[in-house]
Amino acid sequence: MIGKLLGFERKQGTYEGRDYDNWALHLVEKITAVGVTGNRVIKEKVKYSALDASALSVNSEYDIQYNRFGQIDSIERLKL
Repeated sequence: MIGKLLGFERKQGTYEGRDYDNWALHLVEKITAVGVTGNRVIKEKVKYSALDASALSVNSEYDIQYNRFGQIDSIERLKL
């Protein structure tokens, strides 16, 4: 998926006795389907340890690859 980064935030806490520490990425994704065109805003969760947020740049486009479980495997900034 190619998406434009609108912003990101760190989310930490405990849910049902388990600690979590994640990044929430807010992205704009282009939609092109039969009879539908436009953009949608999505929120993707990434483990904190898997992403260096200092490398992220708001309003830049990223190529996001997912693993077979639907989790983000890699994020690469597109050079325009």
